[in-house]
Amino acid sequence: MLHIKTTKQVQHRIANCTDGKSLAKCNCGVAVRAGRDVYVINVCNGYIDIGYRQCWDKALTVKKENDYTYTVYKF
Repeated sequence: MLHIKTTKQVQHRIANCTDGKSLAKCNCGVAVRAGRDVYVINVCNGYIDIGYRQCWDKALTVKKENDYTYTVYKF
């Protein structure tokens, strides 16, 4: 989803929830963009990648609430 006026974008990634035998899918990743800042949380397929990809505008602040919850603030 892209918000044209403020250049915000959120993308998510979906993968199998279990061993692949089930048809159920789960959200396992998200990327948030504001201006030229990009923050990624990817825990798909046993891979863990969490952090900024770009942080030029200082438009995003991310707070880790606990191991499973992050809050993204846009300034």
